[in-house]
Amino acid sequence: MRVLWLEILKRYIAILIIGIIIRELNKEAEGYRDSGLMAKKLLARLRPSYFSYSILMLSVAMLLDGYHSFTLLSSAYIIVSLKNREYTALKLKPYQESIIIAIVNLLLAPAPIFLHSLLMMMILQLGEDLLQLEYDLMYGYTNFVLKYGKIEVVLAIGILLITGFMISWINTLIILPAIFMINYLYSI
Repeated sequence: MRVLWLEILKRYIAILIIGIIIRELNKEAEGYRDSGLMAKKLLARLRPSYFSYSILMLSVAMLLDGYHSFTLLSSAYIIVSLKNREYTALKLKPYQESIIIAIVNLLLAPAPIFLHSLLMMMILQLGEDLLQLEYDLMYGYTNFVLKYGKIEVVLAIGILLITGFMISWINTLIILPAIFMINYLYSI
């Protein structure tokens, strides 16, 4: 029983670290900073060596829980690249690069873990679109709520959430609170 709780704690810490990395990469990709005061102060101190600290944090997360760290980061990349609809650094279309990343994930990680991570990142993206509706409308960012409507997005979140619980209820209960904690840390 003690080993199970240790594994859950390691996974939770790894997901928190990956969540912070994803949050920062997402902000860099979207080009804006709406972090809370605490996050801004910390990031200002880390900015000169931001890349080095990101690699270090990623390494720690991978040591704690490699499969989930890898698949969550890859899934976040897939979601953001498909949402932005620009050509990638390799001159591929976003869907082509996403297919390649998905194949790599399916080769290197168990399929249920990758699919669950992809579902969790979809829930996160749709939830952020719900919360940032006015901001995205004001600045012209791509937003699924604007494209499909609030009711449709809420239904999609519900379906994805139920599917996530069906795949792995324990990982869903680990990942979702980590997402809320990261959002809370960035708001204070």
